[in-house]
Formats: sequence, C-alpha cells, structure tokens
Amino acid sequence: MSFDHNERMVLARLVDVLIPAGDGFPSASEAGVCREGLDAVLAARPDLDASLKDVLRKAAGGEPTQAIED
Repeated sequence: MSFDHNERMVLARLVDVLIPAGDGFPSASEAGVCREGLDAVLAARPDLDASLKDVLRKAAGGEPTQAIED
C-alpha cells in the first residue's frame, strides 16, 4: 500500500501536534516525517501500513489535538 496526499496531510497535522516548530527547529512535517520519513519507516516495517491507515482514517476531518488524545 502507499499513502496518498490526503493521508500524508492528515499525518502532517498529527505529527505537528507532537513535534511543533520552535526555537529555530522545524516541526515534524517540515522535517519530512510525512514524506521520506514515512516512506523509510514503511520500507523497514511494512506491517505498520494498515494500522497507520486506520489511525489516519479515524483522524481525518477532526481536530488534530483531539485525535492525538484519543
């Protein structure tokens, strides 16, 4: 499976809650977590694909902070 643009955007909103930009450092999404970072993780652990897609599906359209708390 691959992650489409919309799924990567949902992931970007979630990871930026966990790792926001600050003190001259980029946020997680600015650092590429949702692009090459995600691709590298899934290349090493393809078994995480379906679970992550499920998390992103549940979080889509919602408030990112609430999705992280849930």
